[in-house]
Amino acid sequence: MSPDVEEEYYSIVNSFPEYKDDFDHTPKDNDRTYTGKCNHIRNSHFEGNLNIMAPCLSIARHLAHINGYGTLDEKNKRCKYFNYRVKTQYGRIQDFNGNNEDLCNKLTAGYDIYPSDFKIYKCKIENISEGAFKELRDLYNLHDKLYKIKKSYSGPNSSSSSCETADEFVQLYDGYIKECNTKRQTKFCNKLTELSNNYQAIMETKPTCKKMLQVLEPPKDNDQSVTALVPFVIILIMSILFFILYKFTPFGLWIRPQILRKKKIWNDIHEKVAQLFHNSRNKVSNWRNSELNVLYQSLGNN
Repeated sequence: MSPDVEEEYYSIVNSFPEYKDDFDHTPKDNDRTYTGKCNHIRNSHFEGNLNIMAPCLSIARHLAHINGYGTLDEKNKRCKYFNYRVKTQYGRIQDFNGNNEDLCNKLTAGYDIYPSDFKIYKCKIENISEGAFKELRDLYNLHDKLYKIKKSYSGPNSSSSSCETADEFVQLYDGYIKECNTKRQTKFCNKLTELSNNYQAIMETKPTCKKMLQVLEPPKDNDQSVTALVPFVIILIMSILFFILYKFTPFGLWIRPQILRKKKIWNDIHEKVAQLFHNSRNKVSNWRNSELNVLYQSLGNN
């Protein structure tokens, strides 16, 4: 999956809980028809593997659900969640040697045999890498808690349910922020910052669950450590470059006499300063001795 496509998933993962809730409440009116056709598909495309029945029914229902949305943009957004959900639920199927793309492509080929029964939208199947999937799953878990908190305020037990979910959110967040600070995942850390701000905004505007109104730990800023290293690196590089220029280029032949001349001038200045200091001390000493002689003679005359 390309970085641009991966970024699209990160940008809409906050909508995944809503998409899940929407799909989970979809009527299963066509399941009886789907069951008969899925039996044919598993025999014709999956060597009779009974483990294919559940994903065949669920995926057909999901793609038909997506097909009900009017705009192409909305369909494609929900296809992102579809890809995420397939990997979550059907990452590995017993007796099926293939990835999510293989599974969906084979099922779609089977659905195409019965176009009047499977009125589906053909989502583009994208293999989400394991690293991206883990981060998306962690972000989804937090967004799901926020979604449930918002939804719970409209229910009869809004106070207790929202507080319990808020506590779960904080515990998840604390675990993820430690991982973020350890692995320095910039994209993931930025999303955690957004989630923290959203959580704070919700908790501040709701009258219940004040005990959960707390400042969540933000991701550690790595800029300071990087800034501290910059001068050291610059000095090191300049030292190495100067050494190379001095030893192996004409610059060294030119700079050596310059250094010796500057050193001689500095030594002359140092010597003159030392001589002046010595002369000054002698003058002070002579002046003090003359004063003592005058004082001694004065006392002698008395």
